[in-house]
Amino acid sequence: MITVGTFRRVVKKDGTMLFKPAFRDHDFLEDISYLIHSDLGTKWDISDIKKTAHGFHIKLKGVNNNYEAGFFIDEEFALPDELVEGRTVDLVIGEDVLDHNDKVIGKVRSLSQTPSYIILEIERESGETELVPFTEEFFEEDGNRIRLKRREQ
Repeated sequence: MITVGTFRRVVKKDGTMLFKPAFRDHDFLEDISYLIHSDLGTKWDISDIKKTAHGFHIKLKGVNNNYEAGFFIDEEFALPDELVEGRTVDLVIGEDVLDHNDKVIGKVRSLSQTPSYIILEIERESGETELVPFTEEFFEEDGNRIRLKRREQ
């Protein structure tokens, strides 16, 4: 299970709540039909979801008023790994970066979005950091592995 966000406040009398995604690239959440409580594991079907400037307005089935919705505020919700993996680049933070021989050369420490592409900050095992565009020119993904295309010098 991967935590995908948190309900922050009730926005309508019918129990619709503001959901703040855990990821910057969260458009894939528009297609989900349910959420799972991160701690309790209970599944909640979604009756309505709309993207807003601050996240999503989500109405859960069976939650019909402000009082009922209040129990969900500040609670984290998740989805199964297979519904999230490959749909958000934020999951690469903390992942190993490999060379052509599958030797770990560092870890992804952060991401930065430019208008054209994402830049990965890679922390080398020596402690030095390197900024590399996360494009097909520089990287290849092999399942859950991130491999640097260019040869180490």
